Amino acid sequence: MSLLAAGGLALLHIIQTVWTCLISLLYYPFVPNPRPLVASRLKLPSKLGLILADTHENPSEEEIRNVINNVVLTVKWCKEAGIPNLSVYDRYGTGSKYSKRIKTALNHEAFKVTESRSLSTRGRRAPSTTLTINYTSDMSSSQKLISNKHSSVKGVDIDQQDRPYSYHQLTLSLLSYESSKPCMASLARSFTSEKNTEISVSKIDKTIYDTLNLQAPDLTIVHSIIRSPLRAPGLELYGFPPWLLKLTEIYYDDRPSLLRAWRSRTSKQRIVAISEENFRRALDSYDSAEMRLGK
Repeated sequence: MSLLAAGGLALLHIIQTVWTCLISLLYYPFVPNPRPLVASRLKLPSKLGLILADTHENPSEEEIRNVINNVVLTVKWCKEAGIPNLSVYDRYGTGSKYSKRIKTALNHEAFKVTESRSLSTRGRRAPSTTLTINYTSDMSSSQKLISNKHSSVKGVDIDQQDRPYSYHQLTLSLLSYESSKPCMASLARSFTSEKNTEISVSKIDKTIYDTLNLQAPDLTIVHSIIRSPLRAPGLELYGFPPWLLKLTEIYYDDRPSLLRAWRSRTSKQRIVAISEENFRRALDSYDSAEMRLGK
C-alpha cells in the first residue's frame, strides 16, 4: 500500500470515529435502560426467532462455540421471560450440525433435553432439528400480568390462570438455509409430480408448517456474530424462511457505539455473542409495538 493510500485510509478512520462518537453522545442520553427479563410486560411473544447473521460455511472452532453459546444464552433468557418457542436460524446450519453439543451444554445448565428430527405429513424428513427442553421455574412477572388481566393480545396464552410457575417445556428449532428456498422448491416439485392434485395457498401453507414443524415467530431478533470495528452491518434476513415472517416484529440493534468507534482504530473483526441487554430491549420493543394488521 502506498504512503498516500495509507494516509487516506487513516484519515477516513479518524473521520468515521469522530462522527460515530458525536452521534453516540447525542443518542445515548435519550435511550432508557431496558426492563429486566421478569419485568411486567403487556405483550410477550410466544414464538421467538433468532437469526445469527454472518456465519460461515466452514466455521472455525471459535465461531462454532459462539453459535452454541448464543443458543444456550437465548434459551436461558426465554426460560426467565416465559417464552415457550424459540427458532434459531443460521444460514449454513451450524446450530443444527452441532445440535448434540448444544444439547450437552443445555443439560449442564440443568435442563432436560430430548432431540428429534420430525417427519412431515408427506413422509419427508424435515430440514430442521427440534430440541424439547423441560424445566420448572416461578412464573415471570409478565406472565402474571397477562394472566391477571386475561389479556387477549397476541402472545403467551396461559391456560391455567392459577398456575404458580412458568412453562415446563420450551421447544427449540434449529434452522438453516435448507429450511428456506430449497425446502419450498422441494415441496413444489412434489406437488407437480402428483397427478390430479389440487393446489391452493392454504394447502401449501399447511404443508410448509407441517414440514418444518414450526409457526411464524411473533418477534425475530437479528444478531450478527461478526462485529466489524468499522461499521454496524446492515439489516438482512440471510435467507430466513420468508413465509415465517407474515406478521412478525423484527428487532436489530444498529445503534452507534463509542466502543466500536474506538476499536475501529486498531482492532479487527470480532466474534461476539448476543447480550442480555439487547434481548431485553427487543422484548421492550415488541411490548410497545402496535400491530395494525394492515389497517
